[in-house]
Amino acid sequence: MSAQFFQSSTPQENQSIRCNDLTVRGAMVANESVSVTGNLSTNGTLSFLANSNPSVSGKISLPALVSYAQGTSNTTAVVISGNEQQFKIATFETSPGVGGDIAAGAGATFDVTHSGIVAGQTIILCAKSGSYNDNTDVNAFVGDAGNGVFKITRRNFGAGTASGAEEILVKLVQSA
Repeated sequence: MSAQFFQSSTPQENQSIRCNDLTVRGAMVANESVSVTGNLSTNGTLSFLANSNPSVSGKISLPALVSYAQGTSNTTAVVISGNEQQFKIATFETSPGVGGDIAAGAGATFDVTHSGIVAGQTIILCAKSGSYNDNTDVNAFVGDAGNGVFKITRRNFGAGTASGAEEILVKLVQSA
């Protein structure tokens, strides 16, 4: 097939095109179906229309998340210096599994500063196990979100002191 075929605005009916190492700059639209037998990677957004059947099997690989470390205590603010919409926060510890203690029934709240935060924005947290002792009883949740800043509270619901670091994955969701 020629490159001109791919650039044509005339619909091509009942055509099957097999390509190896295809690079698309801009948008690719398929009005019927697309199948991929190898790897599919994207540096942008992969979306499905409302009437599509997004039953996907296999592994979707996303780029590594940027990690930001909390400084000198459980309540030290974390400044996100990039414009990432998803990132990791490694909470405070003095050495693996030591420090960053949260007593039983207590909590620790800290600010996260990010220029892309707007008041009322949806923020999703997912706590990933780190070197945390008794981390099964520690939950992280979003407190208050204002312009440029939001709060994360980590609460120990357990009977013992929890210590060490925890990785918190953060996703900012833009709403219309």
